[in-house]
Amino acid sequence: VIAFVRSLDKPEPAAELPAPTGKEPVIINPGGKAPSFKVRADSCPDPKNCVPDPRYVSVDQVKDALADHRRMVIVDARPASDWMHVHIPGGVSISFPAPKRLAEIPNDGTWVLAYCACPHHLSGDIVNELRKRGYKNAMILDEGILEWHRRGYPVVAAPGVKPPPKET
Repeated sequence: VIAFVRSLDKPEPAAELPAPTGKEPVIINPGGKAPSFKVRADSCPDPKNCVPDPRYVSVDQVKDALADHRRMVIVDARPASDWMHVHIPGGVSISFPAPKRLAEIPNDGTWVLAYCACPHHLSGDIVNELRKRGYKNAMILDEGILEWHRRGYPVVAAPGVKPPPKET
């Protein structure tokens, strides 16, 4: 009886958005001006053997750039199943190990921002691959989708998906 009563308390699974088709537009605001981001680098524990790599753009800067209709590409590096729960508006689902759509991203100086759910593993893979291909403005959305959603910034979310709780 106790197990039955406890089973009644389980939340219903969240619905999903339609799966990405692979035909979603890659560029957000194609006629917009380029954003100007202040990029952050991780600190080097040993400055003699480490060169800081500026590769992080804050969620606040990206939210402001979206609000200002700036031209950019936002890559959701998580699996498509995660994109189907919640993603940044205009974010295109491109995940490893088969990032086929990377070739669609213009290599003309357009800012490309990749995000995941942190700690930057998947988004770092996308940025590393783009940089290998010569993209100079490939960066990581610093705090990822969880912080973006937690702050109440715009998202496309399936019914029932709620922001993550505030960290304490």
